[in-house]
This record gives sequence, C-alpha cells and structure tokens, in this order.
Amino acid sequence: MIVTEAARKLGYKPFPMAASNSPHAYVNPDGMRLGACQYCGHCERFICESNAKGSPELLLYPVLRRKQNFEIRPYSHVVGIDYDAKAKRVKGVRSHRPRIRR
Repeated sequence: MIVTEAARKLGYKPFPMAASNSPHAYVNPDGMRLGACQYCGHCERFICESNAKGSPELLLYPVLRRKQNFEIRPYSHVVGIDYDAKAKRVKGVRSHRPRIRR
C-alpha cells in the first residue's frame, strides 16, 4: 500500500503483477495438484510453499521427469533447437554448459 501511494504521487499507475497462482485448490490435466493461494506475497521471486503457483518447478518438471527422453541440465544455456520440419516437432536442443569454478 505504501509503495502504491508513493508510485501514484510520482505519476505512475501501479498494477498487480501476474503470478500464475490459484485462488482455489486445483488439479491440472496432467494430475498435478495446486494448492490454494495463501496471499503471502512471495510469488514474484520464490517457489510457492503452498503449491499454488503455476511454476515449472511444480507443474512441468515432475511430469517431464517421468519421460525417458528428458534430462535436466542445471546451469545450462540453450543455444539452439533441433527442429524436424518434416515431422513438425522438436528433436532436441543444443546447450552450452559453462564450467563452474568451486
């Protein structure tokens, strides 16, 4: 509220940021469960502790991990997509994984 008032005094028009959270418990078509939003205010930068946010960590990765041809590569950067135009589908990605100094 303080930030909203300060922004308005400066001539800005503040608005709530979309957070992909669910106000009610929900089960998506893949069978992943979302909890009800607790309106804690941490959705913008953190993983939701009540599982109400539709983030990849909660909804996408668990489904993909069950697939045999899926692999998570931490600290990687996709530099290209291998697309099969005839089949009209992606075959894979090319990635760059920088060396991590410890």
